[in-house]
Amino acid sequence: MSVRDFTVVVVSYGSADHLMELLPTLSGMDMIVVDNGPADRPLEALPEGVRQMGSGRNIGFGAAVNLAISGIDTPYFVLVNPDARPSVGDIDGLVSRVAADTRVAQCGALLERSPAVMQGGAAGWQPGMVRAIVEATGIGRMLRTSGLYEKARPGEFVEVEWVAGTSVAMRTDAFRSVGGFDERWFLYFEDWDLGYRLAQAGWRSVLAGDIVVPHARGTSSGASSPDQQRQAAEAQNEYFRYRLGPARGRVAQAALAIGFVARYLAHRVRGRRAAAVETVVHLTATVSGRSGFIRAG
Repeated sequence: MSVRDFTVVVVSYGSADHLMELLPTLSGMDMIVVDNGPADRPLEALPEGVRQMGSGRNIGFGAAVNLAISGIDTPYFVLVNPDARPSVGDIDGLVSRVAADTRVAQCGALLERSPAVMQGGAAGWQPGMVRAIVEATGIGRMLRTSGLYEKARPGEFVEVEWVAGTSVAMRTDAFRSVGGFDERWFLYFEDWDLGYRLAQAGWRSVLAGDIVVPHARGTSSGASSPDQQRQAAEAQNEYFRYRLGPARGRVAQAALAIGFVARYLAHRVRGRRAAAVETVVHLTATVSGRSGFIRAG
């Protein structure tokens, strides 16, 4: 795949150090960096050839991507988090998977938290009552395509219903045909919503398990870990209600909350204090019912 056939898009918010480490590894590619930071703290000079866009404030991840895509003329683009480390070969492989099948709108990579330690949440399926129960009870570890999040193994190629924007190649015309990201989703779950609308329009989303990308999870959000986990859980509350309706959404939340209680107890028994604290954050946000992540409009 020629570098002229795709554009790499990176959204930066409070992640300048990671960004400056990433850019040299992808030198020579057509690239746009959207600076979502405040106007009084601009990014330092970017390498030659890297285009920079921004509005001087945090407009949200989805809106930032939409801004970048409005300025490209390539048939494909690749979203890369500043804290992800795909190789040139990884990016080329993702684009090639999309290009090979005219029905595929997006293809994501498996994510690796550390060498040989996989990170969940690279892709998955839309929420439903059965899937929420499977995810909450942990049955998803055995029924790996029946929960909310992929449990893919390296080397597997899986069709999914949404793909995280960490390292994903997309077909530009498919993205534009559904209106891009819904900018009402300021942070989190804009990728789930996009996957749903792509599927409704007849497009496919896939996960390439033979492409594994290292990812320092969470550092590109600019938030501390507890804040990030709480925001993600609250956004999940809202997305479930949005997609399932208020009543069924609350039941799905309750199923997940029960699962978090079971996981908390298991972590305490095994002495995993950090994991137990993280689970409490998820549990608290899930049962609180707080929302506010989807904008009016």
